Amino acid sequence: MKKILFLAVAALAITFASCGNKAQQAATDADTAVVEAVDLTEALKTALESKDAASIQAAIEAAQAKLAELQAAGNLDAAKEALKSVQTWLTDNAEAVKSVVGDNATINGLLEKVQSIPADAIDASTDFGVSAKEAAANAATDAVNSAKDAANAAGEAVTNAADAATEAVSNAAENAKETAKEKAGAAIDNAADNAKKKLGL
Repeated sequence: MKKILFLAVAALAITFASCGNKAQQAATDADTAVVEAVDLTEALKTALESKDAASIQAAIEAAQAKLAELQAAGNLDAAKEALKSVQTWLTDNAEAVKSVVGDNATINGLLEKVQSIPADAIDASTDFGVSAKEAAANAATDAVNSAKDAANAAGEAVTNAADAATEAVSNAAENAKETAKEKAGAAIDNAADNAKKKLGL
């Protein structure tokens, strides 16, 4: 009897632990969904404020890539919430976005694609307009470009420092020459004055 009771208690404990883990995972997924949704809409907001069509296009493509990334990671709840947030933002700001992108067929195609995806029906086969593979490739390309930019900036800084050092050395040498000339002239003048005095002139 005691053995049966012990097994029942153990099973109950495992059930509670499993439920606790699921609840904790659900809370984590919900947090991730909120963060992703905020990040994507903030990127769109910044792009719209720039009043630059290319920036809006880049923000939409970044949103598509992020949605595909979440999908590939199996985080469908976060993808659903992020997409809903993006769709709501695009609907609320449709006129402002239209005033910037105008009749740009590429960007309008992207907007229509994102708006047409049924958020509540997202699954592993949902097409976000960019595959997870493309999303990863885009991320890798961005990383390479960032590294190149950093290297170029560092090279430019080294060149500027070398130029500044060369100019400083050149200025110092020029100043030294001028000082030496002045001292030599003063010495000659003094010698001439002394010679005049000795001659009584």
